[in-house]
Formats: sequence, C-alpha cells, structure tokens
Amino acid sequence: MRLEVRQPWVVFVAAVVVFFTMLGRPYLWDEDEPKNAECAREMYEAGNWSVPQFNYELRTDKPILLYWLMLAAYHVGGVSEFTARFWSAVLAVGTTMLVYQLGRRLYDARVALWSGLAMATCLMFAISGRAATPDSTLIFCITLTLYLFVRFGGVEASPDGFRLRRGGYVAMYAAMGLAVLAKGPVGVVLPGGILGLFLLCRKQQELATVTFAPETLAARPWYRRAFGNITQALAPRRLLAAALELKPLVLLAVVGLVALPWYVTVGLKTDGAWLAGFLGKHNVARFTGSMEGHGGPVVYYLFAILVGFFPWSCLLPIGIYRLAVRLRENDANPHRAADTFVACWAGLYVGFFSLASTKLPSYVLPAYPALAIITGKLIEERLRAPSLVPRAWFRWALYTPAIIGVGICIALPIVAAYLLPGDAWLGAIGGVLVVGSGVLVYFARREQSQRIMIAYAAMSLVFTVGLTAGVASRISMHTTSSQVVADVRQLTGSQPSLVAFRHYEPTLVYYAQRHVPSVATADELAAWLAEHPNSCIVTRDEHLLALEAALDAKPQIAARHKRFLRRRGEIVVVAPPAVSVAAESPAVLKR
Repeated sequence: MRLEVRQPWVVFVAAVVVFFTMLGRPYLWDEDEPKNAECAREMYEAGNWSVPQFNYELRTDKPILLYWLMLAAYHVGGVSEFTARFWSAVLAVGTTMLVYQLGRRLYDARVALWSGLAMATCLMFAISGRAATPDSTLIFCITLTLYLFVRFGGVEASPDGFRLRRGGYVAMYAAMGLAVLAKGPVGVVLPGGILGLFLLCRKQQELATVTFAPETLAARPWYRRAFGNITQALAPRRLLAAALELKPLVLLAVVGLVALPWYVTVGLKTDGAWLAGFLGKHNVARFTGSMEGHGGPVVYYLFAILVGFFPWSCLLPIGIYRLAVRLRENDANPHRAADTFVACWAGLYVGFFSLASTKLPSYVLPAYPALAIITGKLIEERLRAPSLVPRAWFRWALYTPAIIGVGICIALPIVAAYLLPGDAWLGAIGGVLVVGSGVLVYFARREQSQRIMIAYAAMSLVFTVGLTAGVASRISMHTTSSQVVADVRQLTGSQPSLVAFRHYEPTLVYYAQRHVPSVATADELAAWLAEHPNSCIVTRDEHLLALEAALDAKPQIAARHKRFLRRRGEIVVVAPPAVSVAAESPAVLKR
C-alpha cells in the first residue's frame, strides 16, 4: 500500500481506538456531562427540539447544536452514556483527520502523519472527545473553518492579492455558523480573529521585506523590530483593509442564515430569557469576571497546556522554538506562510483566554490542532535534519515521560488509599510512561530516529487509552448517584421519587430521569413532602441533625455511600417518613 494511502488510515485507526474504546463504560462525571445528557433527554422526552432545559427548568448554559446531536443519537440508540458521548467521539475523530489534512496541505505528508497522531493521543483532547460536552463539537467546527480557509487557498494567496477560490467564503462561514450554534459568539469572533491576524501578519511580512533590506532588518534590535511590526500592522487602515478582505457582509449573511433561525426561535419561545442568560451571564460575565471559582493568573494556560497536551507537550517547547527560528528566517523559509498561520492560530487563542477572568483548561482546546501541527513539523525536522533540533533539549524530552511516570506510580496509589479504596493499583498506568521512555532512550542511543518517534506515538496511544478508558472507567465506579437512585427505586418503586436536602449532584437528575428538587430549609422540605409523601431524601451525613430538626423525627437511614473523591463524609439515603426501614444498610455500598 502506498504511503499516501496508508498514513491516513494509521491516523484514523489510532483516533478510533482512543475515542471509542469503552466509551460508554464510565458513569457520567462532574457537572457538565450529566447536565448536557439530561438536558437532551428531557428534550427527547418532550419532543422538544428548540428550548434547552435541565431538571425541567430553562438551561441557558449552552446553545443547541450539542443537544441536536444527542437527540439524534437518542432516537437511534436510546438514552445511555454511550449515545450521550457518541457524537463527541465521532467529531473528535473528524477533527483528527482535519488536522492530518491541514498538516499535509500546509507542509507535507510526513508532518501530517505526526500531527494527526499527536492530536489524537494528547490527554485533554482525548478527554473532551470522550465527554458529553460541547468542546469536541466546537473544536471540530473551528478546525473545519480554518481547514476550509487553507483548502480554498487562503494561505497560498499573495498578501497583495488575497482572495479565496470560488465557494470558499460560503463554506468557511457556514462552518463558523455551526460553531456559533455549538458555543455562541466565540465560534465566529475567534476564528475570524485568527484569519484577520494572519492577513495582517502576512501583509506586514511583505512590507518589511520590501521596505528594508535583510541586512538592515538583522541589524535592528529584536524588540524594535517587534514593536515596529506590531504598531504598523495594527494601524487602523490596515485593520480595516484586513476586515474587508474577509468579506464581512458575506460572513454576516452566511452565519446569520445558519445560526440566526434557532437563536430567534429560542428567544421568542422564552420571551428573551434564554438570550439574556446565555449572552449576559455565560459570555460577557465569564470574560469580565471569575465565575464558579475558575480563575487563575495570566500564565495559567501555559501550565494547562503542558498537562493537557501531554505526552506531546514534552516536545512542544522545542517545536515552538523551531517555529520562532523559522519565522525569523523570512524569505529563506519556504513555509513562512504556513508557520505564520499556525502561530496566529495558537497565539490568538491562548492570548485571548489568558486575558479572560474565568479560566478553564478546556477553553484553549481549539488551539490544540495548531499545537499538534507545530509538534508534527518538529518531528519531521528531527527525522529529516537532526542537526536543526537542539540535541540536549530533545534528549530531555525523551526522559521527561519517565519522570512523570514515576510520579504517577508514587502519587496515584497514595491518593487512591484515601479517595479510592482498593484501587491503588491504578498507579500502574505510570509504568507505561516509564517503560516507554526507556525504549525511547534505547533507540536514541543508537541514533534510530524513526523508531524513536514510532515508539513515542505508541507510548502516547497506550497511555492515553489506558488513562481515559481503563482508569477513568474504574474511578467512575466510585461515583454514587446511580447507586443512590437504585436505592430510592428499591424503596419507592419503578419511578424513583427523591428530594435533595442541602446536597445536590446533577447526576442524580440524569439517573433518576425525573425532576429532583433541591431544598435547604425545613419549610421547603415540608412543602415538598406534603405533596410527595413517598419521596426519599438524599443528604450528607453532616446535615443529619438539621434534617432531624426539619422532620421533627429521627431520620430512617436506608443506605450510606462514601462521597466520591472525598476523604471524609457520606451520602445518606433517608427513607420516606411513611416507610419503615427494618435495618440500616451497610455503611458503604460498592458496585
């Protein structure tokens, strides 16, 4: 089989293994997964395709595209963890293949191969591609937007004569419209910003080459060159020219045609409440203020990427260094336009969210395709011309996975002893990195460059699949909501009725598949029990005295479960006041 035919299949198979291995096995995690999955389930139950709701109340957190995908999966395969995550995995595979195609078009087939493998097997992207969240959908839409820009000649075009080939603007802006349906205004603001920044940089590169001789540029201090380039590029007339080159009227028309009908519909059906909650709270407020305790310093994303892009983040700093070197080479660099494009892509995303007050590692995931391409280009250079890559840096990059692996082997069993009783063996996943790093060093000492990178990709694949599929599945067995709902169902019948007293987890709603009220006072609890006398009460052991005072009777405890990822504390299931419980269940129930 020819190389051009075999390589895409290698990337595709690796992506399928990463994103579909045991996809439906772990229970739903955290807050976002159950909220999204339950929101789509309630819409599925009601035959509602336009207004998101969670716990049978309006939900303004996310736009509609993820819910539409989940609804389609539910209609075909029923409601389950697998169907809730199915389209995230499909689109993650799609993003991986788009990264492969971008690497091939921007550079060559060798860069494409390593870029695709790095994208598929980096940790944070693997997690997002296996989660019932909109991250995978957004990443796919933005990567598709930028791929179409490249596909229709946007990077090839001369700075003085930029114009996409026929159909390029419509296709690119349609993908932006889908991104707006996936996550909101960032779906058009940030891809548009990347394209505008790229056009400005290309024009500035051309101007510098024409205005100054290479020896003159080299003689100027780097900070003067950088400041001069920035001030010239950001001149108002150049900003306006770059914006006009992107045909803003076409952008507004196409994005509006794709996204506006649903935004108008949901606005009318909720009397503007959804639009006010989403655009005000979940966009403006998140950028201007830290929400839900998710803040951090300006350098937050530098550390987040080192973790999220692992194991390939060991090579990423060298890749960024090589990118900076190539950008300084000016006309001596045959791939200057491609290097500028990926630098603008990664730089604008990281820079934009570094300025935002609310910070989460997932916010910069759409920059990961650019980081993967930077890494793929580094590997191609290392295989083609080893002297280009600093030898000492590269050797340390091969040792680093072993250091991380030893840390996991030591730390995870200690953590598990407190938080995951009986699962200290999960620390063995760090052994994959230790053994893999040893193989890398073995090949490095024999100067077998090709085998080094094949072993690196294999190590990344085994580690990522083991962590996101195997370890995650085992850890999820310690979650409590599905077992709590099973306890309630046993006490109250096939339709579990429960009320949460001073304790709330979104997974309770998903696994109960009905409304679960959250109450904090005796009056609220009494009002609910008056209407639903057969309801079980779910609370924490620390609130049992308050519950006893609210009930004016000793609670009848039906079951206890150790709190998930907490050293102390229990989730307590209290039987309905009208139900007699003969004996309390064991202190900790295990599945």
